[in-house]
Amino acid sequence: ADAGRGASQTERDGDRAYDKGTYGNAINEYTKALKRDNCKALEGQLLAKRSAAFAALSTELRFRPATASALYGMDPYDLARLALKDGQRVAELFPRHSEGHLRKAFGHYLLENYAQAEEACLEGLRWDIDREALRKCLKLVKIATGDAQQQQNQRTGSGRPLEASRDVDDLECVLCLKLLCEPVTTPCGHSFCSQCLQRSLDHSNKCPCCRTVLHLSQELVVSVTLKNIVQKSFPELYAERLKEMADPSAASSSGSAILPLFVLTTLMPGEKMALNIFEPRYRLMVRRVMSGSRRFGMVGKSTDPNEVERVACECEITECEPLPDGRYYLEVIGRRRIHIKEHWEQDGYRVGKVEQMHDDTPLDASQVAKLAGEIKATTSNFLSLLRTILAKRGPRNSALQLLGRVSEEPSATDPETISFWAGGLLPAAAPQRSRLLQTTSTEERLNWMQAHLKQLWEAKNDWA
Repeated sequence: ADAGRGASQTERDGDRAYDKGTYGNAINEYTKALKRDNCKALEGQLLAKRSAAFAALSTELRFRPATASALYGMDPYDLARLALKDGQRVAELFPRHSEGHLRKAFGHYLLENYAQAEEACLEGLRWDIDREALRKCLKLVKIATGDAQQQQNQRTGSGRPLEASRDVDDLECVLCLKLLCEPVTTPCGHSFCSQCLQRSLDHSNKCPCCRTVLHLSQELVVSVTLKNIVQKSFPELYAERLKEMADPSAASSSGSAILPLFVLTTLMPGEKMALNIFEPRYRLMVRRVMSGSRRFGMVGKSTDPNEVERVACECEITECEPLPDGRYYLEVIGRRRIHIKEHWEQDGYRVGKVEQMHDDTPLDASQVAKLAGEIKATTSNFLSLLRTILAKRGPRNSALQLLGRVSEEPSATDPETISFWAGGLLPAAAPQRSRLLQTTSTEERLNWMQAHLKQLWEAKNDWA
């Protein structure tokens, strides 16, 4: 009984906080009440109230003026997602009650999921046709999607839809000075192209116009209403802008491709690597790559700061984890060797026109195949030895790093792939890596690796 009174008191504290407009405190009180063991019967009621508080706080943060902005605070879109989650739970508990559908509708509306918001409103009105809050929410949804435009025309006495201003300057992005494309509207009321704003956020978390601190998730939400206005007003120009934003790294039919280049080290085909991307220019590169082919060129540094090594490795992103501070953790694997025909700078990073490279046909294929078989067996035995050492004597940093770079064992019928697979055993900073990648003689590469593997076997006690 005492616990029950405690839960009721906590709920009332939440109600008072909500009425005062301190929605954060209300959320905390409702959460405390939900955690009490005896409040299962009140779960739906408390979730509905917490959903309303999440939605109210999200709305407040979206329209907070620049003078009242704060450095710390939750993302309005994250709050909207929490409001939707609670609303969905209420609708599951009480499917024939309008409250859960109302909370779902507001959550979807704040996330600009207008079709789902309308569906939730109609479902709620099915059970409570006189619910005024549902009717208001449905009206907001229709205004946002443009369905209320005809009613507005009738009120103004116009026989045709209201048209947006034909002056393209009114719909320009202030960052790129071009027509808004996939526009995002910030809580402070300014609109930018989604890519332009994302690139700005790589450098600062403030609005480029008014310097308000922005609490935005990494996945920016496009303003559907503004996008529709721009797209319908300037359809041809908007189509051109979409093409400009398209990923430039797609391969052409001739076999050449335009690839972004990451200047770091020499990577072998089939070799794995983990990367921590923190520079703003390379964050932009990763976003573009992930929206397209997931591939870029890994190229070694040249002695000339204005140049890069002309032979590189095209690698593919196998894992991409965005981190809270804006960095990216990547896991990549080398896919093929490429020759950089020309390169230039674009948005702070290198971009190159590349084509695939292959080794020359060997004069004595049988001799090369025999040598490749020996290299493959020696490499496999050496890797097995390292795994045995790790199993018996515990982790060794050097051994772990080497095993982490090596990919699956290649086919015995492909000497070129075997030579690169064995080449992955070279230390990452070894100058010979560039030489092995550049040579077009499989036999030369295999002979060099045979000598290197012999040295590794002689130094195997050092690994232990």
